[in-house]
Amino acid sequence: MGKKKIVWGTCWLREETELLCLFMKRAANAFAEMGMDVYTVVFDAAYKRDEKEIKKVKEDIECIVIRNMCEIYPNKNYGVAIISKIAYKIGADYTAVVDSDWKIEDFGKFINNLLYPLLVEEHDLVIPDISTAAGRCNVLIGKPLLELFYQEYADKIPTTFPGAFLGKTRSIYEITSKSTYHFDWGGEWDIIADACKMGMKIASPVLGMQNIRHRSNDSKTYDSFQIWRACLEDLTESRLSHLNNVHECNIYEDPFAKVVLSAEMSATKQIEKLIEWSKCNNISKTQLQLIYMVLLPLAAILDDRCDYDTLIDIVTDTGQPYERDELYKVALLVPHCVRMAISYSGKSLEIIRKSAANCYGRHFSKWNVKGKEKAMGYADAQILRMVL
Repeated sequence: MGKKKIVWGTCWLREETELLCLFMKRAANAFAEMGMDVYTVVFDAAYKRDEKEIKKVKEDIECIVIRNMCEIYPNKNYGVAIISKIAYKIGADYTAVVDSDWKIEDFGKFINNLLYPLLVEEHDLVIPDISTAAGRCNVLIGKPLLELFYQEYADKIPTTFPGAFLGKTRSIYEITSKSTYHFDWGGEWDIIADACKMGMKIASPVLGMQNIRHRSNDSKTYDSFQIWRACLEDLTESRLSHLNNVHECNIYEDPFAKVVLSAEMSATKQIEKLIEWSKCNNISKTQLQLIYMVLLPLAAILDDRCDYDTLIDIVTDTGQPYERDELYKVALLVPHCVRMAISYSGKSLEIIRKSAANCYGRHFSKWNVKGKEKAMGYADAQILRMVL
């Protein structure tokens, strides 16, 4: 039996060149020590990056660099689609995509724990457990969505969007090559949802990764809009019926929780009720995340609120925009909010899916079918020259 082949990919946007190269070299060395053939792939996500930076990367590490030729952001999952296609073309056994700005405590342990579920336990996909660093998308969107629509996987995937994954190449490429795969942050949900639908065996080991980034409310809200769109666009009757199993939670004696749970109304009306309540009551910056990350995107999609940005001002917080312990309590309210938002939207499943699919621009990004086809055309030309 020959050596196992792995494509180790990353999407490079604002990461420092030196740190990017160091991260990728350390990974390549670790795989080589394990007797694996590693192919390093860097998707240059920046549009018109300084050529000196690209030259430095190519000189410093042995890698394939695919340039971004489209000025559409966010584009990480465009990069994921490219990396997985390269892996498929060269016949790699495994495909990994990891953010190079993660701080790794023990790199050898990181690689071993990442590979072990696939090499020894015969899993199909590894979604790292970063619970100690989980933020708004994981706590308020990822985990609740699994509990609502893919309950059989809810306990198996502690953090839905860790910024890294490793999987069998054929399975990953089957997901990322679909015409419905989103090139913006919606692609993060596509990978998880499709893996669940395909019945993949998923492992979530703790890898000792530490998040060294922090993003503001307005920046993070973009992620939420794109993830909710991807989820609602893919709803089915069977998964929609899971909302009937949502039970009212008796979580803690808090006035905010009480007003949320009493709001049996559309997403727009829920927002208006909470804003009105906040005029006479203190609403914490953590509680506001329920509006920013859940209700606002649901109002835009389900209630056709093209003017969703007039419902509430998204406060840019350059400090810590939430308290972690409180965030988990707020997350318990999400299933109720989603059930009410869908139930009181007055839309059929078909219309919900179409509404989600037609969301474009602003917080939903400017990726569409033509844009994706054009972007992959640029990438395919580079892949043809560099890989085949």
